[in-house]
Amino acid sequence: MNTALLPESITELVELIGYTKTQALVDKLGGARFRFTGPFQATVAGIVGEEAYAVLVARYGGEAVELARCSQLLRARKVSEAVAELERGATTNTLAIAHGVTGRTIRNWKKAAGAIDGNQLDLFK
Repeated sequence: MNTALLPESITELVELIGYTKTQALVDKLGGARFRFTGPFQATVAGIVGEEAYAVLVARYGGEAVELARCSQLLRARKVSEAVAELERGATTNTLAIAHGVTGRTIRNWKKAAGAIDGNQLDLFK
């Protein structure tokens, strides 16, 4: 995914734990300053899951981290990438699972972006 417009700290999180989990973290804790090993430990683990939490602790340890509030930008990037993946042939179900949303949401993103379903082009021949 293109992370050019994201703050560097958020880009690093995306590289470590992926967009979906970073989005969830920003949605819940964006704007907060905390340590992954401090009082927020259970909260963060509950948001991103134990495996992703272990990755964050391995990277940041007791270092204080401030999460930027860029949830709308992350969401827009996620939608844009999902639509691009659809256009490259990914299935709606695969993307729904990967992005933690429903197939209907993926179809709505596609519709909003004006993407054409290549499987339906035969209807117009």
